[in-house]
Amino acid sequence: AHKGEGLGNQFLSNIRDCNAIVHILRHFKNDNITHVEGQINPKDDLEIINLELIMADLKSIDKKLKIKKDPEFEKTRPLFQKLKDSLENNILINDIELTEEEIEIIKGYRFLTQKPCLYIFNVSEDDLSKSKTDILAETNLSLDPEKVILVCGKMEEELNELSSEEGKQYLKDLNIEQTGLEKMIIAGYKLLNYISMLTSGEKETRSWQIISGATAPQAAGKIHTDFEKGFIRAEVVDYENFINNNGWFGCKEKGLARMEGKDYIIKDGDVVIFHIA
Repeated sequence: AHKGEGLGNQFLSNIRDCNAIVHILRHFKNDNITHVEGQINPKDDLEIINLELIMADLKSIDKKLKIKKDPEFEKTRPLFQKLKDSLENNILINDIELTEEEIEIIKGYRFLTQKPCLYIFNVSEDDLSKSKTDILAETNLSLDPEKVILVCGKMEEELNELSSEEGKQYLKDLNIEQTGLEKMIIAGYKLLNYISMLTSGEKETRSWQIISGATAPQAAGKIHTDFEKGFIRAEVVDYENFINNNGWFGCKEKGLARMEGKDYIIKDGDVVIFHIA
């Protein structure tokens, strides 16, 4: 792909525009479903993809290092050389120890191996009872268990064919609390440091992804940039109160809605009305 063969350029371009990468690694065995490499080996599969990403980043870095007579770039040349040396030793940029200043310098280059990753193992139904540690030991992969999810694709497919109630009972019978999709969403939010803010009116209720720690004006800017500039105050209700008390009407009637100022930090699940100048 790094050479631009086939759909290589499109493949890498799509990844470059993403905030994170999810690697889906086949772990299940099934003679009726072939594997392009002729064997089931998640470690090899991951190494092949990482090699493509490394080669693409090296190509970008080599272009930068060929620049001559640019005083501004000369200040950062040692940093790019450090990145190149690490990549040539199969060390992803995300695993290189960098200062905050260095991270800021390379931020605009959208290096592929700098992106945070999740690792989803597509396992058999029998292996769903195993722990992440068990699966990592079997595959000889040294990954952070916090960034590993076990999913059974076959089970997820069967769930899609069931109604909501049937699906809940199906999971209950298997002693499973969350679907693979739910686990992916939660892990993805955690990886990207996201929380959900909600807005709710007559026409629609909508969820907004915002960075954890965002102030009320910053959150307002997520809806429209002008909202951050004209922010006056935010009317806030906790999601549980909103659901249990008939929305804004019931919450205001019971005094559960509160006014917050510019210093308020939005919490996960806050339902908000922004008052803008």
